[in-house]
Amino acid sequence: MKYQFNTFYKYLSCVSILLIIGGSGCRKYLDKTPLSALSSETFWTSETNAMIALTGVYRGNIQMANSAEFNATDWWSYYGLLFTEFATDNAYDRRGDNSVFNLLTNGTLTSSNVLLREYWQRSYQRIARCNYFLENIAKTPMDAAKIERMGAEARFIRACQYFYMSQYWGSVPLVTKVLTLDEANTVSKAAKDDIVKFVREELTEVSAILPRWKDLPADEAGRASKQVALAFLGRLELAEKNIPRLLRHLNPLWITAIITLIQISKVFLMELTKGVMN
Repeated sequence: MKYQFNTFYKYLSCVSILLIIGGSGCRKYLDKTPLSALSSETFWTSETNAMIALTGVYRGNIQMANSAEFNATDWWSYYGLLFTEFATDNAYDRRGDNSVFNLLTNGTLTSSNVLLREYWQRSYQRIARCNYFLENIAKTPMDAAKIERMGAEARFIRACQYFYMSQYWGSVPLVTKVLTLDEANTVSKAAKDDIVKFVREELTEVSAILPRWKDLPADEAGRASKQVALAFLGRLELAEKNIPRLLRHLNPLWITAIITLIQISKVFLMELTKGVMN
């Protein structure tokens, strides 16, 4: 009996050792960096990778495949820009009042409207990309000025999302960091005034960081500049009917251009009125 017990104990010990060795070997071979995707742990190692991430922030979910865009995939996509016109008297869908587009203005709009859902979801998906970029860009071993500029670009894009949402929804959740699952399930709305304040502060700060449009080289066409940040800042103040702030953001050249356009418009309207009267 004692012999059998010793034999069983030795056998059990050998099996345990083999399992430990085998388990360690398996972990060594199984714990690998994904081969079909970029790992977040090893991604932020070069300026090239940082630019790839920034490109993703700029693109958002805009439909850029060969297939047509049937829903608004972003505020700046073709349909994203077009569909907002259905919320005014500038556009009307020829398919009639039951069209999902015309539901925006015929008095039967509800929160379940698929168009509203697309704008809402796409906005927060882009905001999530911006937050993730901003929390990781500093890891990249490159010039501090480039990190600051890229960060300002992501902040500009995030501020634009909140600008649109503040004007169409008013009170919305203000998310400025990567959320855990629990945080995402408990986030609450911020007042519209807080959203507007956030957008104003962000656009003001990034306008001091972003390069002037005239200084952008040809291969950087389309990247955010000081002027575009100020333009959205002016648009925000105009939407909020805050004329004193609006005029502070406009330089004398812009004011001269606006006055000139108003004067031209007056002349045009006078000539048009004469033609109608005659």
